Amino acid sequence: MIRLDFQTPLARFPLRITADLAAPVTAVMGPSGAGKTSLLDSIAGLREIASGRVAIDDDVLVDTAAGRRAPPQHRRVGYVPQDAGLFPHLTVRENVLFGARGATKEVAHAIDVLEIGSLGGRYPSALSGGEKQRVALARALATRPRLLLLDEPLAALDVSLRERIVPYLLRIRDEWSTPMLYVTHNVGEALALAGEVLLLEGGRVEAQGAPLALLATPGLSREARAGIENLLAGEIEGHAYAASPRATSTRPWCAASSAGRATPPSAAPSVRSCRNGWPGSRRPRWPSWDWLRDRASGWR
Repeated sequence: MIRLDFQTPLARFPLRITADLAAPVTAVMGPSGAGKTSLLDSIAGLREIASGRVAIDDDVLVDTAAGRRAPPQHRRVGYVPQDAGLFPHLTVRENVLFGARGATKEVAHAIDVLEIGSLGGRYPSALSGGEKQRVALARALATRPRLLLLDEPLAALDVSLRERIVPYLLRIRDEWSTPMLYVTHNVGEALALAGEVLLLEGGRVEAQGAPLALLATPGLSREARAGIENLLAGEIEGHAYAASPRATSTRPWCAASSAGRATPPSAAPSVRSCRNGWPGSRRPRWPSWDWLRDRASGWR
């Protein structure tokens, strides 16, 4: 459990955060300048908190009332920035070993999970964007963090590279059991990875909840600027090749237009690049997106 209750001044407004985060992965979303990176910096100890409290389980990192402020190096928080932040003068293996403090088992596991063993002797200048991000993730994991902070790690990658990196993030979530705060503007990534979304606006928490339910909620003020586009509730009734038009699934589904298919939330990784989402039910199955005929109700 990550418990946040603090405030600190920013250039345009104060950052005021009150939230308890229990999901394995929490997606932090909101428009540019809402305070997402400042939130991560405050947790990591890179930005000083003016007042309040930050705790991971029973370990208090910051409690200004009690005069406690753990130094960044003692917080055991892994941080992966947008640009990967690799040391250019170190090889891939040396980058991963940096800060591991002799944790050879964790280093080996991180290299295995991220599949970067063959890159060990290369320098960052010889890596692709996706390889750099995998190395940065491995370096963060090798420090045995209690919390992993990811600041739009896929933002600089094109769609095809993002789709190749997301499965590695899923492996980290499932095999390392390390809670993550994942800053993103991409709805597909939030649906694929996160069990909870924290939506920020103007330095405060505007909403918090399960991804599909929260992103389909009417009345949230900044969906489009947060990267949330064209949400509509409806029911898919069939297509030209329907073998049985009355066959109905009562399971909730999310149709992802740019991914070219519809998929249930239990298979959310397949919609990691979607831009338009329709929560609803479907009947029956269809062979391709081209033959999809939908009737939507309750347009948002």
